[in-house]
Amino acid sequence: MNIKKNTGENMIFMSSDYTAHDSGKYYETQYASTKVDTSHKSEYVVKKGDSLWNIAKKHLNDNDATNAEIQEMMYKIAKLNKKESLAAINDIQVADVLYLPEVEPEGKGDICYVGDWFHNGASAKKSQAASTPLKPEKSGAELTAETSAKIKKIIEPQQVGATYAQVQIHRLKYLNKIPDELYAEHGKAGIKYWTEILSGKQDKSIIIEKSYSSSPTIPTALHIIKKTSANPYSPTEAHLYVQADENGNFKRVAFDSPGVDMNSISFDYQLEKNGDLSKPHGSAASRKTLDILSQKEYNAMINVLQEYLDRELAAYYKK
Repeated sequence: MNIKKNTGENMIFMSSDYTAHDSGKYYETQYASTKVDTSHKSEYVVKKGDSLWNIAKKHLNDNDATNAEIQEMMYKIAKLNKKESLAAINDIQVADVLYLPEVEPEGKGDICYVGDWFHNGASAKKSQAASTPLKPEKSGAELTAETSAKIKKIIEPQQVGATYAQVQIHRLKYLNKIPDELYAEHGKAGIKYWTEILSGKQDKSIIIEKSYSSSPTIPTALHIIKKTSANPYSPTEAHLYVQADENGNFKRVAFDSPGVDMNSISFDYQLEKNGDLSKPHGSAASRKTLDILSQKEYNAMINVLQEYLDRELAAYYKK
């Protein structure tokens, strides 16, 4: 994704505490050893007076953060923004956009009951937290399976042995009876599903095709198909169509969430650049906005789609 530089005041991102013992060699060594999750990130607009140190400290949201913790976050921010040298990290200006990594809240899941606290002190919090392990977050595949089951109860006939014609007639009759809340829930589950699928290791069950529009030589979109297995002739689990603008950057994406096909002639969902999640309404050309995604949900999917656009279409666009 291209980030335009502001011609205003340059911002020095290394604090005096940090640069006193740092050097280009030390920075590059620390940078190379830093690991950061690129699938979950948010955007931060650089303000006048910012330094990488205070941005990192503010992002940690912990007044008791140690210098080592702040320094670690600084390197994660640098790694996430591909600032491979001191010169690169210092070449940042007001109004630039930085990507910030997701911060795991400290003490997440800790529970302390007031009565226990007065009787046992701070140890009550630790013992209670140890006895109540966190439930693992559901995957996109699990969420789409749950929402698909709810939708199938509405649009598919429940009688055993229904013919194909009966199934289609029932589907057409009840398709509009899917509540918008459930439709949106299934779409958001699909966003999580696609983000996880595309963020993982190379998946042989994924087929990528370039799509062309006005120019027969410059592709403007990618059609990504998820098969049920590595066999290209296996059934399709879900597919999406991501469009690029004239600079090769994300424009919009249309996609299906796996589990249930609601619109056989068009994609079930469309996600715009402004974060609007919509569904077909009336005709394929008409859309109805279901929800506006949170910045976290939006960034998670769009960033990984941009990586695919950059990789597959870089040869056709000047970056």
